[in-house]
Amino acid sequence: MSLYFLFTFFVILHYVILNNIRHRASYGPFTRHICDAQIPCGLEKPLQMDSYDGTTNPNEYIENIKAILTYRSMRGAVKCKLFITTLRRGAMTWFKNLQRIFIDSWDDLCHEFTAHFTASRTQPKTVVSLEEIVQAKSEPLRDYIERFNKEVVQVRGVDE
Repeated sequence: MSLYFLFTFFVILHYVILNNIRHRASYGPFTRHICDAQIPCGLEKPLQMDSYDGTTNPNEYIENIKAILTYRSMRGAVKCKLFITTLRRGAMTWFKNLQRIFIDSWDDLCHEFTAHFTASRTQPKTVVSLEEIVQAKSEPLRDYIERFNKEVVQVRGVDE
């Protein structure tokens, strides 16, 4: 082998290794597929969406964000990129601490997100919990009915 060939081989190898290290460092938990996705024109400034700090129900948050992004015709990789712009405090810390090159799809991100924040889920209310709502002695009937109706809408499967 010639010295030139060996030199060229090591230069290329060095480039590939450095490129891989830069790739891993710059993409964080997202794969190249997600990081290379182009944000559509007009969305250079992120959409106005609620933020998530890790203290509320992750399933409800995902459903709300999914509805907004679906309405805007966003797809997988772009959804991932826009979603992380809504994370704050503990939720952003969670995202930054994910394994490098770990998330490859919107489903992956949703799964990891809800699995991690599962303790923040609210337990569904039941019809039995409605029986515990009683009118206080000094509470006006209108206030009691308003309070009761706020609870009814949180119970699944309740018919009017």
